Amino acid sequence: MKEVIEATIYKCGYCGDAYYDKNKAIACHSDRLCSVCGEPIGKRDYYLSCEKCRETKAKELEEKVFEKAEKLTLEEYCDRFPDNFCWYDEDYFTVDDIEIKFEDYDEIPKYIWGTEKLEIALDPYSIIEDFEESTELDYFDLDKEAVEDIVDFCKTWNAKHYQIVYTQSNKVVILLED
Repeated sequence: MKEVIEATIYKCGYCGDAYYDKNKAIACHSDRLCSVCGEPIGKRDYYLSCEKCRETKAKELEEKVFEKAEKLTLEEYCDRFPDNFCWYDEDYFTVDDIEIKFEDYDEIPKYIWGTEKLEIALDPYSIIEDFEESTELDYFDLDKEAVEDIVDFCKTWNAKHYQIVYTQSNKVVILLED
């Protein structure tokens, strides 16, 4: 008869996961410490740093991005990018809506971000290139008729579905006057 060996397991008191190593069970959901300041993070927080340190790092990063960005007055922005939107606090709005946007704020920010205009359309030549490169054959080209069909399809699709969208740009900052 084979010998029976007794094993001891330890369970995390928070989630119930089982471990053979007591220290792993203790560490499973114990308060972790912030890797920056050493303050307790908490049992359910999966970040390596506390909220205060993350906010500080985010501010430092925004300051670096701000320093690199081109700074324009509101008038200069309107002249250079007349159709573009503005971006602030996870929201897009037009230049005309700035007063409405900030009427509920206690203090108007010193700056807001500009946006970049992106054109959403199918590029037939990118499709053709991708198609030809994706084949496993050593050499493969679409014939003239196939290329014309793809070009025609993209023209038709773009005529129906072409869009202009605006995304936040870290390249332009709009300085707001007091």
